[in-house]
Amino acid sequence: MKFVSFDIENMFAYNGICSVDLSETQDGKRNIVLIKGRNGAGKTSLLNSAKLLFAGAQDESLRRVGFSRTALTDKQYVLGQPGRWTGVFNKTARQQGHNRASVSLCWTEGGVVHRARRTFVGQKSFSAYSELVEFGPVSSPLDGNAAEDALQAMLPRELVPFFFFDGEQVQSLADAEIGREAGEIERLLGLHFVAHLIDKVNDDANRRSRARLPVDVMKSVVEAENAAREARANEAVQARARVAAEEELLDLEARRARLDGERQRLRSGTLSESEAKRFHDRLEVLATQRQTLADELAERLPLEIVFRTQPRLVDEAFAVLDRQTTADASLAGRLHAELPAMTVRSLTTIEDPVTLNAKQQTDLQNDIRESLRTLGVVSGDQHPVLASLSAKKTKALRDQFLVWRRRGAADFAEERAQLRRMRELVTETRRLRKELDEAELSTDEARARYEEITAEIIRMGEAIRDAMQRSAKALVDEKGFAHEAVGHDERAAQEMKEYKVSMELDVGYRFALRAKRALERYLELRRSRIRQSVEDRVNQKVAILLAPSELVKSVRLDGQFIMSYFDQDGEEVSRHSISAGMRQLIAMSMLWALKEEAARSIPVIVDTPLGRIDSTNRNLLMRDYFPEAGAPLILLPTDTEFTEMADDLLGEHIRRRYRIDNEGGETAKLMPVEL
Repeated sequence: MKFVSFDIENMFAYNGICSVDLSETQDGKRNIVLIKGRNGAGKTSLLNSAKLLFAGAQDESLRRVGFSRTALTDKQYVLGQPGRWTGVFNKTARQQGHNRASVSLCWTEGGVVHRARRTFVGQKSFSAYSELVEFGPVSSPLDGNAAEDALQAMLPRELVPFFFFDGEQVQSLADAEIGREAGEIERLLGLHFVAHLIDKVNDDANRRSRARLPVDVMKSVVEAENAAREARANEAVQARARVAAEEELLDLEARRARLDGERQRLRSGTLSESEAKRFHDRLEVLATQRQTLADELAERLPLEIVFRTQPRLVDEAFAVLDRQTTADASLAGRLHAELPAMTVRSLTTIEDPVTLNAKQQTDLQNDIRESLRTLGVVSGDQHPVLASLSAKKTKALRDQFLVWRRRGAADFAEERAQLRRMRELVTETRRLRKELDEAELSTDEARARYEEITAEIIRMGEAIRDAMQRSAKALVDEKGFAHEAVGHDERAAQEMKEYKVSMELDVGYRFALRAKRALERYLELRRSRIRQSVEDRVNQKVAILLAPSELVKSVRLDGQFIMSYFDQDGEEVSRHSISAGMRQLIAMSMLWALKEEAARSIPVIVDTPLGRIDSTNRNLLMRDYFPEAGAPLILLPTDTEFTEMADDLLGEHIRRRYRIDNEGGETAKLMPVEL
């Protein structure tokens, strides 16, 4: 299998036909195609086109664009949504009357040219569209479902992120704490079919076993299993929502980092060193004052804030307590509660007992209570909460309210002054930062762009917080549905327990169980061997890409391919203590190892390949990783990522160079650059 070209026509930022020549790339030698372009020129359009070829418009991760929490529909993604997304069709091409957009990958196999192509055709003034898929020899390709099946066999859509990715976003492999890629990795490594076969055998065993169950038991079992399936379906939905939120979060953070970089570049450095120092010194003083004031407020306000800010309630509470402490509150309470009933009982024990009916008893007790209030022994304002307090505690409480009553207004006046001071410090800090920003921006155009970027960064911050909340909620719901499914499984098992002996008499059921156990043992053995092989490969790559690091020296994979990290002494390293750049290197080590283990011939495309990598590790990537990462490997760096030094390091491995020209944003062209 020898790749020939990757072609885009009228798709995303590309107007007309743009072709990437892959015909002379060689594995491990001149395997790299370098396509440079500024931000917004069309690099991500190339990456998304490759994803779209294999995943199709039904892929939800592709359809999550902008800052919205909801994915676009298939139709919105392809045709566009005003104000949010321009669609798959290139805007300029549409205006020129073209209604077709396509992406294709060509290769030769056995001397025959093959092509995988996905085409979108706009209909009725682009109010609808049709989607066509071709796969196989150019002279006689498959189409329709057969072509889609063949394309998925070549690269299943869930494996697309392993081959076409943004360098800054691959951290998700290193960040995953709950096996979010385990299923995809198993499919990549050829284990998926065994798990699928186990499910089929298990279904057959269940069908055979139930043939001997009574009808009512069968009904209960089916209900429990249906409920378990529904819970697992909901669990899968929440897992997809969580993964989508995590991917959106990584994308937003990467875009925010790029905007931060652009905002910093807009500063011209026109301030003198002494002026800049004056600004920064004053900002440091303000920050110290704010922190000191915040500590004081945090210590004083939370405990007594209600009593300091509600003087009317304090006065009312004090009045109640003051009345209660004028007499023995404990004795008064007992008299009020017990004396009336005791009087009624005593009438029945005297010589010549007096017998009262129910109404007479009630009237007498009420008269006694009223007499106690009239005499002032018991206050009519007695609060029920105080009935359980001793006189000592009531008096202590009254004394505390007396302090709040006398000092509350004065104390809170002081605290109000502190809060006003805090507001003044915050206002002055914002003013100084704005002045610093404006002083370092040399033109009105730069200042306008700076403010535009700042507003977008603020919106991104809100979107990031939203994505984090959605991810956390989806994780909680996911675990809840998993627990619910287990409960339904246990209920079904309990229903069948009484009839287990009878069911096991079925010969087919026993055979199916043996087959299932054998497959499970095989799957576990195969998974263990592959996991160990992948772990060995990952550690080989870590030894190369993280050689300068003293923090991470080895990696271990568990049964779900979740990574744990260890230092040179074998002590586990918390993933939260590893920098974003180092996590990117670890993730690339994993991708490198998986590609070798899978031995699947597919081009690899990497956008922003160097991401947050420092200069030392950039050299390692270019010297050791990129020459082995793909055959071919298409790199999509910005001009600032790949300097002349970087080009020199990769020089002998680069087969083709292109530059993206895109003056208007919708007319991207690939311009060959001589080696």
